[in-house]
Amino acid sequence: MRLLTFKIFAFIFITSAFISCNKTKKSEPLTLFTFDKVEHYSTGIKDSIITSINKKKFHNLNEIEELYLKFIHENIPTNIKDTSFVSTIEKLKFKKKIVPNSEIQILKEIFSEAFCNEMAESACIPMYRDIYVFKKNNQITGIAKVCFECKIIYFISDDYSWQRFGECENLEKLQKI
Repeated sequence: MRLLTFKIFAFIFITSAFISCNKTKKSEPLTLFTFDKVEHYSTGIKDSIITSINKKKFHNLNEIEELYLKFIHENIPTNIKDTSFVSTIEKLKFKKKIVPNSEIQILKEIFSEAFCNEMAESACIPMYRDIYVFKKNNQITGIAKVCFECKIIYFISDDYSWQRFGECENLEKLQKI
């Protein structure tokens, strides 16, 4: 009787150990940056500042023109807490548009961890003429500077390191918004 009880106990123990080992806990997905509002700032290809810079052939530029060149060519800001960033966008006369709430879900799909087999590469120097400022409760949670011509994005966020962009038609989806 003891042998039968031992075998039953051993069977239950081994079975439960086997089942618990085979149950892999689903790891929590990386927390993506969250947002409930998106501001889209853009400047056209024929904006007045770049026209002035071209007329001067990049010589004797004033402070605004130099700031503009730095702003559209460099990966700035480097810190999401840089509150002067938005005022600089406005100072440089980028046009502001609030992305409609109906399009927020599309942006969440574009800026997600969805895997894509397609690799996007570019060999041009970006001119970031489109800037998306992502906010949650009026606090900036992410900034995406986009060059649609080069298919390059510069993205920063405190919570999320997102690097896959322009793949699987995401760039085209973003350009339509």
